[in-house]
Amino acid sequence: MKTRNTTVPISKLSESHIADMWGLFQSYYSNVNYNQFITDLNDKSFVFLIIDILTDEIVGFSTAKVFSLAQFKAKFIFSGDTIVDKRYWGNNNLGSEFSKYLLKQKLKSPFTKIYWNLISKGYKTYLLLANNFVNYYPHPFKNTPAEIKNIIDSCGEYLYSSNYNRSTGCIEFPTDSSAEKDCLKAGLCEITEGLLKKNKKIAFFQEKNPNWRSGDELVCIGEFTLDLIFRRIIKNVTRKTKLKVLFSKRA
Repeated sequence: MKTRNTTVPISKLSESHIADMWGLFQSYYSNVNYNQFITDLNDKSFVFLIIDILTDEIVGFSTAKVFSLAQFKAKFIFSGDTIVDKRYWGNNNLGSEFSKYLLKQKLKSPFTKIYWNLISKGYKTYLLLANNFVNYYPHPFKNTPAEIKNIIDSCGEYLYSSNYNRSTGCIEFPTDSSAEKDCLKAGLCEITEGLLKKNKKIAFFQEKNPNWRSGDELVCIGEFTLDLIFRRIIKNVTRKTKLKVLFSKRA
């Protein structure tokens, strides 16, 4: 299924854009509220969109907010709701669009550190960071340095002051039914025993955020550096070369 990707300021979203996004959101999450969805959306700076070329339907999106913290000489790009229609899982357009945005920000301010601030209530979102960044935390194979822990805590408290737990590194929500947090619908992105044994990053995510099914979110940080772009280019070239060799053997 062919798609195109684009970045749109929140103020420029059309009614049809918002309707598509809301439809996608409520298809994959429980305990959702339209008014809260709109409130959260209006708090963001822009949104990355994946659009089906044939139908012009939004089939994936990630909202984002740019902010800074006085105590750090850095720019933070916060990712909010990130959803891709299951039919398009494996499509990397969202990652490509995000990478282009980060590259533009880095080129504008080459001496300023650029961080992707991600909150994850599902392992697929965590893997977007873990599979594409080198310097990211929490990390399954590295201890989090004190200065990075300070950044993570500061971001968590800036974004969700009343719900961030420093000891767990998670944004935690009340469990009473009157204040249920949106969470992935049952059966979606489940973490099976097979996945836990096969992928140490997924096992680490579950260890750090054991209540992800209830909507708790793990606060993560990844530093964007220019070498990530070169790594991505090499990875894509290598993948295409392997595919050519595979199909030439089959022929």
